[in-house]
Amino acid sequence: MPINWGIGEHITIEPWWLVVIFIIGVTFIIQVVKSIFYAKRKFACPACGHRFRKKWYQLLPIMNNGKGVLLNCPECREKNNCSAVWEEADRYLY
Repeated sequence: MPINWGIGEHITIEPWWLVVIFIIGVTFIIQVVKSIFYAKRKFACPACGHRFRKKWYQLLPIMNNGKGVLLNCPECREKNNCSAVWEEADRYLY
């Protein structure tokens, strides 16, 4: 598909590049939605028991590995698999 950049040149983009760009965009949108969802939860540090929340943009690069979410605790500064904690007041956030 030729694209005119306004300088008289036509640059062609192969159709498979459009698929790659679409997949990357959808993946990024899913990651942002997931991090916003996780930002509404409190996490508990297994080392010190401190409960804390993170901002959604701090949770963008994280992955849930089945044992919890690998996060740095703001209290003890250790990186642990922190589990999400649901409290009675948290059910009104959704």
